[in-house]
Amino acid sequence: MNNFTALTDDSNYYNLESVYDEQISPLMKQIIDICKEHNMPMVASFAYENSEEKGRGLCTTALTFEGRHIKEFADATSAIRSNHFFAAFTIMSGVKGE
Repeated sequence: MNNFTALTDDSNYYNLESVYDEQISPLMKQIIDICKEHNMPMVASFAYENSEEKGRGLCTTALTFEGRHIKEFADATSAIRSNHFFAAFTIMSGVKGE
């Protein structure tokens, strides 16, 4: 069991989706491109929203490459996915043309 539950205290509600979209997403695109160029495995997750109606909004990206599987990254991604309220994932194979 993990601790990924929606916070119920109103003071902990937030919506930072525009911050993610405008500031973090462009940087993540650069990071993803660099990682793909060098076959560098990575995982990153952002909780951009926590609301009473939707729970927690997440954006998670994981990159794996043939021969470069990292068990801890797979475990982390699995833990993030296991109990989400709303989530968006980008999982890329790192193979050109896919």
